[in-house]
Amino acid sequence: MIPDYHILTDILYAFTNAATFGYRALIPDAMYLMKFFITIEIVILGMHYGLAGDSNVSVQAIRKCIFIGFYLWLIPNFHDISRQVIESFGTAGLKAGGSALTKLDLFDPSAIIGYGLDATEPLFKTGGFCLNPLTLIMMGIGGLLILGAYFVIAWQLFLTIVEFYIVTVITVILLPFGLFKPLSFLAERAISLCFTLGIKMMIVSFVLATSYRTLVGLTLPGDATFQQVVTMFLATGSIALLCWHAPKICFSFVGGSPQLSFDDFVRSVSRGGRTGSRIANTLRPSK
Repeated sequence: MIPDYHILTDILYAFTNAATFGYRALIPDAMYLMKFFITIEIVILGMHYGLAGDSNVSVQAIRKCIFIGFYLWLIPNFHDISRQVIESFGTAGLKAGGSALTKLDLFDPSAIIGYGLDATEPLFKTGGFCLNPLTLIMMGIGGLLILGAYFVIAWQLFLTIVEFYIVTVITVILLPFGLFKPLSFLAERAISLCFTLGIKMMIVSFVLATSYRTLVGLTLPGDATFQQVVTMFLATGSIALLCWHAPKICFSFVGGSPQLSFDDFVRSVSRGGRTGSRIANTLRPSK
């Protein structure tokens, strides 16, 4: 297979298909756990009535039967429900952003990489604007940074979707624990995490929807100036930073506290500078 920029979407589809098959493969094990916990609950309920000497069916017994029936329905259908959750949150983000993007576009991170390649192609195709090696290096680094910003946006979208499907597969084993009160927190946290990741998807899709025209419309001319390169990196880098901090914005929704500030930008730039310095030291020839 000859690699091209569509490979990221191909990997995404491979993960989502594997998650679907993995979920179906784990359903028998989840149902076995379900039967185990149902047996425990029935025994405990029977002991309660036996020791209490009450022959009437109480509200507690009816509630327990409804609770068990709900989980028996939820486990085989949770994968479809979770898929509707992420698609609904993603569509809501696109609608809020007022973009022409569709649900299919949202699950195609390779398209964003394609926008970056199209935007920087004129810069890398011609070298006529370079008057000296220093200018060549500076413009080349600027073009790579712009392309890297598009990559960051595509990676964040890719990671958000893959993370959601991975959590969905794991959740099917944790759902039966919801019947057993001492361990019910495992199922509750797993379900809560699915909805949290759905909110994260909505934030990423909103950022993409609002910045879609910018990402598609920006293009460097073949004779681009250094100022144009820096300006374009400022625009694409800002969008990439917003996408990369989407998890923090998501947890601010859940936790109720602001998480995005200028300090985050400074820390990100500092980490990038330290990483670049380490790479430069590694590539420096030893004396």
